[in-house]
Amino acid sequence: MIFASEGLLFGTAGVPKSARAHSTLAGIQHIASMGLDCLEIEFVKGVRMGSDLAKKIGQEASRLNVRLSVHAPYSINLNAPEEGKRLASQERILHSAREKIPVRKTGGHPSSLQRNRWDPSMCRFFAYPCV
Repeated sequence: MIFASEGLLFGTAGVPKSARAHSTLAGIQHIASMGLDCLEIEFVKGVRMGSDLAKKIGQEASRLNVRLSVHAPYSINLNAPEEGKRLASQERILHSAREKIPVRKTGGHPSSLQRNRWDPSMCRFFAYPCV
């Protein structure tokens, strides 16, 4: 297995459509069977995973040598004029990173449309190390 410090990792964003089931566990197994290196777990509609399942996912990924990352929810808006929305967005990022899954990165999109005006930050993607 080649890790990030040694080269590029190849994988999918989300469970591959060709996996036997649409679950993160099945996705990890399918990634490994295809000879890929990593899987991005998509929490795009919110972080909905219990600690027991997160532990199983971490163990399976470790057993199969599949690296994991997380995509934080789309509801993140670090550009909101209201402080409460910005703080809630920061909490969503942290919650994505705090799950019991051994991920190296949490990523997402930092902003959304403000008062029907386009903001270039909407197109950016962030990636935070989870150390």
